Amino acid sequence: MLKKNTVTETCYTCHAEKRGPFLWEHQPATEDCTNCHTPHGSNITPLLKSRPPFMCDECHDGPHNSQAPVAGVVGGIQNGLKNPSDSTKLANPSSSYAGRACMNCHVMVHGSNSPSGAFLHR
Repeated sequence: MLKKNTVTETCYTCHAEKRGPFLWEHQPATEDCTNCHTPHGSNITPLLKSRPPFMCDECHDGPHNSQAPVAGVVGGIQNGLKNPSDSTKLANPSSSYAGRACMNCHVMVHGSNSPSGAFLHR
């Protein structure tokens, strides 16, 4: 009993800025808004099904979740300073990235037109 053909089209009637087209699109956002959002209410803003980074982890098992180095940590040097840990050991994100976690860097989760937007950054 939707007013439009799909849930996503119904969402776009009010949220046109999420429609795109984007140079770099996040596929779940273009498929169906209910992949991440619950339109009939949630106690998690903005009506998300679960909190980041847990929702991101449902589909993504990227370098931040494994033992791969994070951006900015190369050969034991981080931000121009020598990493105090063993340079052969791979670094994981610090606890200061907790909270919004993935969305600290990946803020354009619906899509991006930025030249560096392949990773949905600003």
